[in-house]
Amino acid sequence: MATPSRVLDRIDEVFDALERGDLAGAEALMALPRRKGAASRERLWAEAHLAMAGQDLDAARDWIAQTIAADPSWWQPHVDAALLHWEAGDADGAYAALVATRDALDPRDPEGWLELGELALDFERPREAADALAHAVEHDPEDPDVWYALGAALHALGERDAATDAWLRTRALDLAGPRPPWKLTHAELEALAERTLRELPAEVRDGLVNVPILVEDAPSEAHVREGIDPRLLGLFTGTPLPEKGESGSTPNVDNATLYLRNIEAMCDDREQLEEQIWITLLHETAHFYGLEDEDLEALGLG
Repeated sequence: MATPSRVLDRIDEVFDALERGDLAGAEALMALPRRKGAASRERLWAEAHLAMAGQDLDAARDWIAQTIAADPSWWQPHVDAALLHWEAGDADGAYAALVATRDALDPRDPEGWLELGELALDFERPREAADALAHAVEHDPEDPDVWYALGAALHALGERDAATDAWLRTRALDLAGPRPPWKLTHAELEALAERTLRELPAEVRDGLVNVPILVEDAPSEAHVREGIDPRLLGLFTGTPLPEKGESGSTPNVDNATLYLRNIEAMCDDREQLEEQIWITLLHETAHFYGLEDEDLEALGLG
């Protein structure tokens, strides 16, 4: 028997509440699905996500098992099973769920193959990732996310030329795509960057006086051919301060570049955009001062 549409609508609201971090609201919204769609796969799946949001992973695994038993051909719960196994340190179980996801997928479903490919990348299975993403590319060649993930998988496999081609395609599609309502001009981004620099401590700001902040839409094709991620948010070019000679004879070719379109693409509104500009600029400033990625992670700037 099909799940009533009002139950499906309510379950959509449950997932919306969970995405907002409103666990209590999501729990309250489950009253109708529990009453009218108790045995449906959608209700079982929603219960699993409620349990995951509440950090009750044993209950989540049980609900996912029930969801899969209700409809083994539905691929999304297999993804959740894979993630739960992986987070529990069960690599074999995660891989088995990965295979189950693949077996349940419609060959013509690019969204599913993209998710499978990204999951395989997370599980350090680049060959399986590349195979899945090849399916996605075949059925949706205009999706830049598919090309980006494929490029990452091919890089992991050491297939440099093919990876570069995939990332160049990503770059072209990203730049051809629409911009959000909170888009900035280069001048506006430069002004925000200057304001951020003025807020830094004087001893940090003074060291950056000869380091220009540049703005580009995205890394150049030449950079991508050198292996630079086409979706990089910022890039410091030059010699980190601790490596400069005490005599000051090192040529000053330092600069920090912010990639406007890439920063815009990862934000949901203007406030988040300004926060990300601040984080990215601080990240590149940290590189100037010689901090490594591990140091940046520890500072929350990774």
